[in-house]
Amino acid sequence: MGHKDSNLKPFNPFSSLLRAGAGIQPEKRSRFLAVVSFVLALLLLYPIVRDLDWPKFLHILLHARYALLPVVFVWGSLAYLVHAARWRLLVQSEKPVRLADVFFANMVGFLGNILLPAQAGSLARSAYLLQMTGASASFSIATQIVQRIMDTVALIIVGSLALAASGAAAPVLQQALVLMSAVGAGGLLFLLLLPRFGGRLEKIIAWLPIPGDREGKLKPRLVGMLHKFLDGIKSLQDARRAVIFGGLTLLIRLMDGMGAMLSAYVLNFSLTLPQGLVLLAGWGLSSFIPLTPGDGLVIQFVTTLVFAIFAISKEYAVAMAVYVQVAGLVMVSIWSLVGLLRVPYKPPTNH
Repeated sequence: MGHKDSNLKPFNPFSSLLRAGAGIQPEKRSRFLAVVSFVLALLLLYPIVRDLDWPKFLHILLHARYALLPVVFVWGSLAYLVHAARWRLLVQSEKPVRLADVFFANMVGFLGNILLPAQAGSLARSAYLLQMTGASASFSIATQIVQRIMDTVALIIVGSLALAASGAAAPVLQQALVLMSAVGAGGLLFLLLLPRFGGRLEKIIAWLPIPGDREGKLKPRLVGMLHKFLDGIKSLQDARRAVIFGGLTLLIRLMDGMGAMLSAYVLNFSLTLPQGLVLLAGWGLSSFIPLTPGDGLVIQFVTTLVFAIFAISKEYAVAMAVYVQVAGLVMVSIWSLVGLLRVPYKPPTNH
């Protein structure tokens, strides 16, 4: 507990790779990303506030059923607990860990994703788990990447089928959505078979020319990252673990969809389960856009688009996005604070 992890270093080359490939200094790159984020934020903000009925929007928020917030908190906490149980399945393929440690690591990571851009919560999760259990930080990051890919495939499949089931899509689009689901399932099968080609992938990395890597230090690090990533995938090659992981993934999607229905009920409008699943698919896939900490405008923009498909007014869409973000921030902050208070205090040593 609390010891150094020599495997953490291979995950640092992401920034080095950007510098080598783009030739941009970190300070300039940060300013460039800040400008791009600001421009994108303005582009997303305009369609959100355009023609918004502000009195109706405020009325929705002011007259919500806030007495149900304890129920929302309990339901959301249970959903996060299932998230933690699923991640624990992957992490435990390396070493045993307690569910409580994984749960609080997950919550600290979710808080990092809300407050920081580019899904930086992954590093916070790994650092917390390393501190509490001594679990390899690089392996836990690898399992998070695997989990992220699996979630993306699940979101595509579930979201496509839910949109088709909702009846809001035209017949031609419904067929396309079913085809997209089949492609997602094929991608999942390819991912599970990927460890069989580890040797060939190493040869590809050795063959690739990497500009700026004159000392040849980057390729060994990339190979190390590849091994950890493949180890994360191998954790799902155990049949029992894979079945439980798939079952928990479906349970998470179902609980999140029902949570969206509950949130709509709090705001005094109705949302069906397929509609909720489509909304969650949109939120999940949009999280790949590292616009601002918490991706607040992205979520509001996506909610507006999805609700327009189902002929739900923009005022309810924006109110839903604001409510979900605030309620989520409060819930995650509470559990993250509890988790951080669990970290043992180590007074500095005098040398």
